[in-house]
Amino acid sequence: MKLSEEIINKINDYYTSCKGNAYKHLKNAETYKTLYNYTNTPLIVLSSLTTILASVNGNYPLTQIAIATAVISGLTTILQAISSFYEYNKKY
Repeated sequence: MKLSEEIINKINDYYTSCKGNAYKHLKNAETYKTLYNYTNTPLIVLSSLTTILASVNGNYPLTQIAIATAVISGLTTILQAISSFYEYNKKY
């Protein structure tokens, strides 16, 4: 009888430990999901702005458009690198 109680207690301790780890895992996954979503939203805007600037044939001097396109493209690249780090579905 005593052996079965010890086994039951060990199983219960293991279950409690796993339950706590699962909760921590879920919280980390939710945090990464939020960060991923917040970094991807500006990427859509910056990518479309880069495309618009690259296709402009207006009255502006070419150097201003080229500089603006390069700056926005650089920001998009940096945000994409950060966003790929926070990609939660590949982390967990």
